Amino acid sequence: MKTQYGDISIFWPILFGLILAAFLLLIIVKLKRLYDNFRAPKISVYARLLDKHENSAPIHQGGISSQSMTVSFSFIFETDSGMLEFKVNPQVYAAHAVGEEGRLVYKGKKMLTFER
Repeated sequence: MKTQYGDISIFWPILFGLILAAFLLLIIVKLKRLYDNFRAPKISVYARLLDKHENSAPIHQGGISSQSMTVSFSFIFETDSGMLEFKVNPQVYAAHAVGEEGRLVYKGKKMLTFER
């Protein structure tokens, strides 16, 4: 289709291809993270809970910002080998307080347990 701006018929296949490529890349990155966590050894260390974070962001639907929010929770631990950060579910987040010390068990980038 010719317009005053040129041939627009090539635009839609290119746009579709870019969206498809971005979607496939996202899936590949997520699968690689799952695979890396699966292959990682289970590590148990003594740790102290340094900080807790609750991050909120609006949910966008079709380019329109809605009243809904998405919330993620994370812990930052101090160990002998340095600091570690893990995303956690709301129940785990509520069950622990900053300053607690205990045994942290994790595998890759996933926290399995933290026991006082």
